[in-house]
Amino acid sequence: MQNGVLKDLGLSPSEIKVYLSLLELGTAKAGEIIKESGLQNSVVHSTLSHLVEKGLASFVLEKRIKIYSSTNPQNLIRWIDEKKERFKQILPSLIAKQCVKERQEAEVFEGPRGFRSMCYNFIEGVDPGTDYLIFAFNSPLEDQDREIYSFYREFTNDRLRRGLKIKGIAPLIRKALFKELDFNLEQWIFVDFPTLENVSVCGNKIIMTPWQYKPVSFMITSRQLADNYRDYFFSIWNNHHQLQQNKSKS
Repeated sequence: MQNGVLKDLGLSPSEIKVYLSLLELGTAKAGEIIKESGLQNSVVHSTLSHLVEKGLASFVLEKRIKIYSSTNPQNLIRWIDEKKERFKQILPSLIAKQCVKERQEAEVFEGPRGFRSMCYNFIEGVDPGTDYLIFAFNSPLEDQDREIYSFYREFTNDRLRRGLKIKGIAPLIRKALFKELDFNLEQWIFVDFPTLENVSVCGNKIIMTPWQYKPVSFMITSRQLADNYRDYFFSIWNNHHQLQQNKSKS
């Protein structure tokens, strides 16, 4: 049991043998430790140096001969604490490395029920104040179109409760429908040129709902892809607001 615990603490097999030999011998020359531990001469000498460096052994010189002894086993606790402190120093860099390589995956959801489930998964764990960016949904089927927008109207309340900042881009021809459904038009801009549809971005996720043929939705987790879509969204959003400001000044 002793050997197993000492191994778990990070001591090598030779360090364990030499350390336990020193505990039993009290004080000893290298030759006595070689005999007690059963290890080779070179192994014992290098191991003794390691134990001294770790503060687990010490020596005195008697007529130019080193006499070794183990330090108090309590020093093992100090040695462990030192290792812990050194680990704490590199912990931030390890966490930073982990954040660089975020998980990337794609999930598929089918039907209106799957679509609803996807939408709630989409905002799970997102921090308050995060932008929820929307390229408006559009379906060639009017009933399907209205069903989705009815859900989005109630889903907006959940997004706002979580503190998300909703911004959307929609074709100009959708403005009448948005007014009819009592959407907050201040959260939207309406454009008269082709742009993306059926795409939303929040955090490091993107959802796509290309329902032209059948109601299959996709949720992609990818920081790089989300950033690309976010940049494209704000290139349109910011340009639109800049044009509006210029018009108001003229």
